[in-house]
Amino acid sequence: MADTLLGSRAEVLKPSATLAISSRAKTMTKEGIDVISLAAGEPDFDTPEHICKAAKEAILRGETRYTAAAGIPELRAAAAATVQASTGIETSANQIVITCGAKQALFNTMFLTLNPGDRVIIPAPCWVTYPAQVLLAGGTPVIIPPLPNGDLDIDGVVQAAEGARALVLCNPSNPTGQVLTSEELARIGDVALRHNVMIVSDEIYSELVYPPAVFSSLLRTCPDLKDQTVIIHGVSKTYAMTGWRIGYSAAPPALAAKMGALMSQTTSNPSSIAQWAAYAALEGSLGFLNDWKTQFAKRRDLLVSNLRQLPGVECTEPDGAFYVFPSVRGLIQKTGCEDDVQLAARLLEEAHVAVVPGTPFAAPGHVRLSYATSEEALTAALDRMESWIGSAT
Repeated sequence: MADTLLGSRAEVLKPSATLAISSRAKTMTKEGIDVISLAAGEPDFDTPEHICKAAKEAILRGETRYTAAAGIPELRAAAAATVQASTGIETSANQIVITCGAKQALFNTMFLTLNPGDRVIIPAPCWVTYPAQVLLAGGTPVIIPPLPNGDLDIDGVVQAAEGARALVLCNPSNPTGQVLTSEELARIGDVALRHNVMIVSDEIYSELVYPPAVFSSLLRTCPDLKDQTVIIHGVSKTYAMTGWRIGYSAAPPALAAKMGALMSQTTSNPSSIAQWAAYAALEGSLGFLNDWKTQFAKRRDLLVSNLRQLPGVECTEPDGAFYVFPSVRGLIQKTGCEDDVQLAARLLEEAHVAVVPGTPFAAPGHVRLSYATSEEALTAALDRMESWIGSAT
């Protein structure tokens, strides 16, 4: 009987692979199993104290009621200033809609811009949510396979652009940590402009880039795209605020107005208290971030150097975010696994190390490991992996 209640959209809906792995790892931990999780996409640092203090003060001020559906004016203005500083494009508060995490900002964009069957280019490796949301909105994901080294295939993107409705970019990349150069962005921007392709630019990892790499926002490189670009951003990654659930979009004014209307008919506003905390984050100092990035870079170097010592593993060094995305094709063969999905399952169940398979990211033969955890945990996880490989081969 329950199946008869489901509509057509339910047929295309699949749970997030990254959250599923994290959930299984947490269940095993509750069962008393010592699991080291390298699956979650969230910093292990605490939210900075000045942000927590702002949330407490908001409660004491009585900021506990509904806000405008698109967010409090103060936060919208601060987000507009943040986007303007990054893009170099004049951005006003009425272009900003505050959402329940960046995922909702993405969903609002897809839901309001796609017509049935619209082609949306998604270069792989890609975050698992992009194609899922395109399908939910009635569009058709067009996945561009990655280059052999795992980087985005810019030539493939250019060739697929004609007739496409939209293109989704994640820069820096989840899952690879690749940071697109200005030259690569210019090529993408040129073809998008020629074919009138809307660009959804997810820049939530923009502050997490490691020298000598330099982040460039799409609109700073391609300002002529300002009327056909939606910037997706949020406070989750930069400020260790994943649980606060505050994201935002910056869109052309007419689209932003519809996004606000959609918020009013769905979730309404995000948490009022979390909004005031996010305002303190965007208005406050980023002085803490240099230390975090130093620690992230040390962890990255530790993880990459040790992964390269494992048989059947090839690993490039990422320039941004906090993930590595090694090729494990040789390891799959050596351990008798069918694919990266089975490899990840066996690592979790037998070695008690949680990683995310590459197949959900449209990049079979890879796994994603997060280094947003301590050096001690990374070292222990690597030891377990090495021991497991020795027993499985």
